[in-house]
Amino acid sequence: ARRVHERLSAIHIMQQDYQGAVEHLEAILAVDPENLDAHFNLGLSLMSLEDLEAARDEFEEVTRLDPEDAAAHGRLGEVYAAMGDRAGAMAQFERVLELEPRDLQGLAQLSRLYYEAGEMVQAERTLSRLVSVDPSHAWGQVSLGRVFLETAQYSKAAQQFSRITEMAPNDARNWFMLGETLMRESRSPEEAIRAFERGLSLEPGYAEGHAALGDLYLARGDATRALQCFRNALVRCPEDSPLAAELQTRIADLERGAGR
Repeated sequence: ARRVHERLSAIHIMQQDYQGAVEHLEAILAVDPENLDAHFNLGLSLMSLEDLEAARDEFEEVTRLDPEDAAAHGRLGEVYAAMGDRAGAMAQFERVLELEPRDLQGLAQLSRLYYEAGEMVQAERTLSRLVSVDPSHAWGQVSLGRVFLETAQYSKAAQQFSRITEMAPNDARNWFMLGETLMRESRSPEEAIRAFERGLSLEPGYAEGHAALGDLYLARGDATRALQCFRNALVRCPEDSPLAAELQTRIADLERGAGR
């Protein structure tokens, strides 16, 4: 009978009928209460049904029965995070990395939690580990660049986003982040202008990009191009937005200065 329930629960999970899977998994546990696979799969099914407290109980039982089950600790961390227990989630992902130091999911999840908590030193450390294990991990590379930017490590941020634009040259967001970094680094505006122009060639509807490019042209002393950039930004942003009001003022000031 247990094997029948195992087969049927697997079928229900494949069909995404998680309530049906729960019934068979609970039947297995009624006769075999320490069945690790049944507890784990029951936890997964309950997560899919958004019954987080019950899912937590199942994964906690797996980790009690087998403290070295990294997958169970990872899922338990996901449940804690979804329930708003950041400290509990962090502890679980730290445990995952004790068991599997190169676990990409554990590194990514822990990095995200540190970043959201504003613990930038820990976020940088964990993200550095993540991209060391998998240099092609796009989210990790971008997030590491953001950490450098937000902690005013502008030289490192510029190097990071330059590397990312080489990895994904057709992603406009990376060019905009590189441009923003170069602006904050207070270099000559030329490099930042090139970054924003490349980003806008890929995503011409980004109003903030046109506005930033206008600021850079102003810094270079080119009021004519700045004015055109601000006009381009204005037609691309909502009329009642704070950016639109700011752009209208700047355009009016530049037009008065140009005698138009």
